[in-house]
Amino acid sequence: MDYLASLDSAVFPIEVKSGKTGTLKSLRLFLDEHPECPFGIRFSMNELSIHDQVLSIPLYMAEQWKRLCAEIMDS
Repeated sequence: MDYLASLDSAVFPIEVKSGKTGTLKSLRLFLDEHPECPFGIRFSMNELSIHDQVLSIPLYMAEQWKRLCAEIMDS
């Protein structure tokens, strides 16, 4: 896990990956230890998706993370 970010009252663990692969071990450990956390965020070269409690955001969309998180939490 590289960062923690907050939006409203929610906290999000963040990992930044330079490629498309990675295990996200520390991010998943954080999510397991903090069930109140809605999901984790991974910035990488992967396409935009949400799977297994991890929101993957392409690096070129990094500035949109707050909007994307808010939309997911509102749905």
